[in-house]
Amino acid sequence: MSLESSATYRSGNSAIRISSSPTVSFMLAVAPTAPTPSPLTAVGENNSSNNKERKPSCSTIGTPNTLASDLMLFPPSQTIGESLISLASSTASQLDEIWDEVGYTPEERAGQISELLLDFRRLCEGKVAEERGVAEQFRRTIIDAKEELRFSSKALKSSIDPQLLEEHIEQSLTDELATLEATLEGLRAASAAAKSDLTDSCEKLLSMHQVLGSDLPHKWKDISSDLTQSRREAFHQQLEEMEEVIATRTSAVVQLLSDCKQLMEELGFLKDIDLLSDFDRKIIGSLVRDKNNTTFIIRSNEESDDCTGISSKTLDNLTKRVAELMQDKKSRKIKLTEMGVEIATLWVKLRVPEEFQRAFTMSVQGLGMDTIEKGETELKRLHDLKDEMIGKLILEARENINKLWRETNAGDEDKRKFKAGVVTDETLFSDSLLAQHEEYIDLLRDKLKIMKPIMKLIEKRQDILRERMEYEEFQKDPERLQQRGAALTKQLMKEEKMSRRIKKDLPRVSELLSRRLQEWYTNNKEPFLYNGESYLNVMERQDEDWQMYKENEIQMKLRKKREGKVSENTPIGSHYIPLPGRKKNIQISHSSRSKPLSNADNRENRSRGQSQSRAQSRSRAPSRSRAPSQSRAQSRSRASRSRGASVLRQRVHD
Repeated sequence: MSLESSATYRSGNSAIRISSSPTVSFMLAVAPTAPTPSPLTAVGENNSSNNKERKPSCSTIGTPNTLASDLMLFPPSQTIGESLISLASSTASQLDEIWDEVGYTPEERAGQISELLLDFRRLCEGKVAEERGVAEQFRRTIIDAKEELRFSSKALKSSIDPQLLEEHIEQSLTDELATLEATLEGLRAASAAAKSDLTDSCEKLLSMHQVLGSDLPHKWKDISSDLTQSRREAFHQQLEEMEEVIATRTSAVVQLLSDCKQLMEELGFLKDIDLLSDFDRKIIGSLVRDKNNTTFIIRSNEESDDCTGISSKTLDNLTKRVAELMQDKKSRKIKLTEMGVEIATLWVKLRVPEEFQRAFTMSVQGLGMDTIEKGETELKRLHDLKDEMIGKLILEARENINKLWRETNAGDEDKRKFKAGVVTDETLFSDSLLAQHEEYIDLLRDKLKIMKPIMKLIEKRQDILRERMEYEEFQKDPERLQQRGAALTKQLMKEEKMSRRIKKDLPRVSELLSRRLQEWYTNNKEPFLYNGESYLNVMERQDEDWQMYKENEIQMKLRKKREGKVSENTPIGSHYIPLPGRKKNIQISHSSRSKPLSNADNRENRSRGQSQSRAQSRSRAPSRSRAPSQSRAQSRSRASRSRGASVLRQRVHD
């Protein structure tokens, strides 16, 4: 009989309507009959009628099949009460007949009735307990349904009727559960879809974090407390971010793997793979070509026997390994560079043929240990050869030292400081003595390197001083202005350029040079020598000579002017009468280092002065009596200037 079915059973004037439920499948209502005597009260009567003819009981219990179409619904208490009375009466009548036939004593009949009542009590109590369990199960199911409803609505951020979560005493448990189930049906579908999406995202995130060697944060493990669309979108966004992290990590690992592999190739590690460590073998096996065979990709994101993976630990190990290989490469480069410099130096010293040098250079390639071994072998061979040629090498070193002494203007005191240079006994020639010569050569070269900027300034200053003297000579020659056209323009431009260098460059160069010479003296505790003499002293003497030269020029001009006036005012045939007053005695310095011009120069100056004086006398003298005195005065003036210029020219040259 289904949960919705009902039946009616009619007997006489009474009827009971039976309603089926999940707990009771069906209940039968039996038509009431006249109560039969209890077996206990009718013992004697039954015993007295043992000899009577047995008659079948006229009362029978209806079954669901026979009464399904006639059942009427009645209250359970009335149905059970009337049914039990009828059942008890019928049972008692049947038992009386049976017991009479068997011949049970009253005590035996009382015992069996007692057992029957106890069994019936237990049956009733069991049924009640069973139904109470069913009711309790209904209550627990309702509680769980309400909790699920509350949790699902909260997770989905969905609003529900709050009355569904309250207790309804007036409503049956079946109806309350049915109402909750109807409400939960839609929420369960939405929750299932959201949980499925979140579970899939969570599993992907967990796999990505495992590949990266990190732990999944707790916030991404929770896939039940929040089932909203925004939560699902947050998971999807996190997936996209993790995919970018995976791509970035993969790119970084591939680059590190490529660097490691390239460094190992350069260092010659791949020539014997059996000697590599397990991690190095993983590095070599991690990279494979892509489908297009255009670039390298990693074999797998997960670590295996032949692949490093892309975990954080792998990234740290690869970074450390690259640093170790780079340091190894740097050390080998430094060692090979030092060996190469030493070998090249020994090749030059020992005059090793260039053919051998080229052959050896072509035979060594890369940074492998075989290259280092070849270099060490060649270096040992050259040192042995150097020991055989030690005497010759020391003599060549001394020649280089003498040359550097000349270039650095070294004095006798500086030369005496080099004690190794006085060793002449060839039996004392050794590698250590050669090393002392080489160290001293390096010292002189460093000194020369520092001196070169100062030497350039000195040469520049000397050039300007020579230009200054040349400019002075130009100014004394009036015939240069008699040129015409382009020649005159060229001459004037040349003089302008010389004048600009003399006025602007000479003071600046002299000041800078003085500062550098002072710094040299402070750092080296000795003056800077130029041609064996302190150039600071040379500069002072040159300045003094120039001042003296200019003063002599002024005095000569004044003397010439006075002599010209006297010659004009003196009558013909009179003698020269000097002007009153004290005359200044003009001295021209003739030091050991300041020499006049050569005789040829003097003769040239004298002949030039004589020719100029004759030309001036012819063009200017209206009277023959004045020409001889004027030409003699001009000749004396030019001779004096020539002597002063020769002194300055010699100083500049020095």
